Amino acid sequence: MNFPRKKISVSVASLALLSSAFIILTYNKLFWSSLFQIIDIGSIKGMLLAFDVFVIGTGAATVLFLCFGIKYIFKPFLMSVFVLSSIISYFGGHYGVVLDKTMIQNIMETDYHEAAELLSLSLLFHVGLFGLLPAFGLTFFKVQFKPFLREFSLRLLSFVLAILTVGGFLLAGSKDITLIGREHAKLRMFKSNGARVMGSNLQKLHFSSKRFRRTPSFRSFSSCSRSRLRSWLTDV
Repeated sequence: MNFPRKKISVSVASLALLSSAFIILTYNKLFWSSLFQIIDIGSIKGMLLAFDVFVIGTGAATVLFLCFGIKYIFKPFLMSVFVLSSIISYFGGHYGVVLDKTMIQNIMETDYHEAAELLSLSLLFHVGLFGLLPAFGLTFFKVQFKPFLREFSLRLLSFVLAILTVGGFLLAGSKDITLIGREHAKLRMFKSNGARVMGSNLQKLHFSSKRFRRTPSFRSFSSCSRSRLRSWLTDV
C-alpha cells in the first residue's frame, strides 16, 4: 500500500541556506574541534567568534549553491555534495586527512584494488548516516521555481544578501579571524564544505600533523592497508 508523502515546498534560496548550514555544522568536525581548542568557547567573545565563522562559512556556501539552483540539477547537486562531504569528513575524523590542491587528480589515478583497501563497515555506516540519509531527506523537499523574471529577481536578491552578510561578518570579526588564521594556518586546511568539494583545482591529500616529513599522495595513502596506516599515524 502506497502512502502519500507530503513534500515541504521551499525556494531555491531557502534550501541552499539550510543545506549550507547543515554542511558547515555536520561535516567540519575536525575544523570545529581545532577552533574550540584555540578560542574560549565559554566566553561571550568566543561564542561570538564561533558564530561569526559559522555565518561566514554558511553564507559563502550559500552563494556557491545558488549558482547551481537550476531545475533538475539543484537537488542532485546537493545530494552529491552531501555524500562527498561525508566521505571527506570520515577520513578527516579517522585518519587526520584533509583536502588539498591535487586531490582530484590523484583520486582519478587510484585503481579499484587501492580504493577497496580503504573500504570498511565504519566508512559505509558513516556515509550512510551522514551522506545517504541527508541526501534522501532532500526528497521530502519540493523546490518551487517562480516565473523567470521573478525567479531571477529573487535569486539575485538572495545572492546579494548572502554576499553582504559574508562581507559584514568578515568586517566585524576581521581582527580576530585574521589573527587566528595567521597563527593557526592549518585551520584553513580543515574546512571541508561544499565549496572545497566542488573546487576543480583540489588535487592532493595532506596530513594535518606538522611532524610529517613528506606529504603522501592519495595513491600512496590508499596503497597502505588500514592496519599499516593506523600504526603509521600512531608512531608519529
